[in-house]
Amino acid sequence: MQGWSWMAALTLAAALVGVDTSNSLAGEPAAIKQKVKLSLRFDGLSAEGGEIEIRPGHAACRFQTIKFQTKDHPRSVDGKISLDPIEVETLSAGRDCSFAITLREPGQPDKTVRRNIRIVPTPEGKTAAPQSLTCFISSHSLNPVASKADETTRKK
Repeated sequence: MQGWSWMAALTLAAALVGVDTSNSLAGEPAAIKQKVKLSLRFDGLSAEGGEIEIRPGHAACRFQTIKFQTKDHPRSVDGKISLDPIEVETLSAGRDCSFAITLREPGQPDKTVRRNIRIVPTPEGKTAAPQSLTCFISSHSLNPVASKADETTRKK
């Protein structure tokens, strides 16, 4: 009987050691860094403009959070706001990066949209042009029903 309890203890100890070593970084994909040139195009934005916040959309994508006012930011002839290239880092196996873009307008509820891009790795020693992503975002002021959200809806 005593032999069986030693075997059980040994098996349990081996299992616990196996659990600790299975979380090593050897099986995870290497991080890929790339620059992304983000352009924003707003439809129905009021003359007052609003505040934009761009942050990573999931934990496997990393970059610095960006905040700015739309009325203070220069626009191109076609109305797009082009941002400086953003240095992004992705750790996901699918090599995707997600941008959570939040529009805050005065008197309107916040609107958050998510846009994804697949990051293409740059070969070692090569300099690649930034990848481009254009995001089309409609304002809540276009939809009068959405702009006057019910208090009961907000509490749910």
